[in-house]
Amino acid sequence: MSIQKQDYFVRQSAIPEIGPSGLQRLQSAKIVVVGTGGVGSAAAYFLASLGTGQLTLIDQDIVEESNLHRFLGADRRDLHQPKAEVLQRKLGSRHPWTRTEAIVETLRTENCNELTTLPTSSPAPSRTRAIYPCSTLQQPRASNASCRPHGQRQPATTARP
Repeated sequence: MSIQKQDYFVRQSAIPEIGPSGLQRLQSAKIVVVGTGGVGSAAAYFLASLGTGQLTLIDQDIVEESNLHRFLGADRRDLHQPKAEVLQRKLGSRHPWTRTEAIVETLRTENCNELTTLPTSSPAPSRTRAIYPCSTLQQPRASNASCRPHGQRQPATTARP
């Protein structure tokens, strides 16, 4: 059975504050998720569910046993595979209208030039390293993390040139 995009997003398009034009804006959005573990996989899943057009998933880590209960959609078959690639595969099968790209490496200044949003990064030292080079590009960003027994959230900021 083939699902049509219009049918898939019909309820979302019916919300007056979103409507067809808002859905179109979402589908043209490009968002980067840095860190695709527990928080990042959930953020990417819901961004794709909303109809985000393109997600770039950046993570240098692999799926380990201790990740399985937090990594949305991962199971034992995904063990020892790169987290970004596992999430790309899961999102591709569930959300066909969201293009995904997996980048299996650590975020560096060189790969910040196309960022529009940073929904998540963990652990905290990585988040600081991710936000700093991207802040020099005047890009809007948000940060959220869950590490050790503490959770952290940094509100979204809109950088203006």
